[in-house]
Amino acid sequence: MPADESVLSVVITVHQASGDPIMASVLVMPGSRHEIEDTYALS
Repeated sequence: MPADESVLSVVITVHQASGDPIMASVLVMPGSRHEIEDTYALS
């Protein structure tokens, strides 16, 4: 990847029903190869 390439970083955290975190993951992907599209539930 070129040094001047933009990146998309995503942090994902998984929690138990009690609220305690049990896993975290960080993804770093080339920004020129991805589009951002997401959906969030309203509760």
